[in-house]
Amino acid sequence: MADVITIFESWNVQEVYLKKALLAENGIQSYIEDEHMTQISWHLANAIGGVKLKVLSKCALQASQVLGTSSLEAKKNCPECGSEDILFDQYHQLFSLFLSLLLFLAPIAIKKNKWRCKPCLHIWQEQ
Repeated sequence: MADVITIFESWNVQEVYLKKALLAENGIQSYIEDEHMTQISWHLANAIGGVKLKVLSKCALQASQVLGTSSLEAKKNCPECGSEDILFDQYHQLFSLFLSLLLFLAPIAIKKNKWRCKPCLHIWQEQ
């Protein structure tokens, strides 16, 4: 399976579709993740982080230039091991899910904004 990178996240599905159309117009394949989950189980949308637009890792830099934004994951390396296999954790997903369930399914999002390296499990925050 090819490596994919989250290039854009939003709670608004229409906004994600507009970004996807812009990428397709420029010849970049992309796909939308968690669209149906956020629409069917909208009360859990905070726990999964909203709707995500993903592209192949080899197209991430070009896609971020087309969208006019810097990709969350396109240009970063782990400061410990130098790996490019990193994730940007924007929300405390399990904690948000637990609080949402505890408070009668009221959606709650708790920000953390940290980077996490998959191979060495190093966690850091951008200064």
